[in-house]
Amino acid sequence: MSQQEIAVLYLRMSDDRQERSISDQRAELLAYATKHGYRILREYTDSGVSGDDTKRRAGFL
Repeated sequence: MSQQEIAVLYLRMSDDRQERSISDQRAELLAYATKHGYRILREYTDSGVSGDDTKRRAGFL
């Protein structure tokens, strides 16, 4: 029996105008993980924080 790869999800959106919401990102990534045999250990999120503003991205840090 092969071991599952362990992964974490990092979900981020800058603002409400972004095309993909965090819930959309989560659904797509969970489907990908299931298809490719990843076991998701944790999720980290940053909502409403610019990608350039790394000091405010608590989930990323």
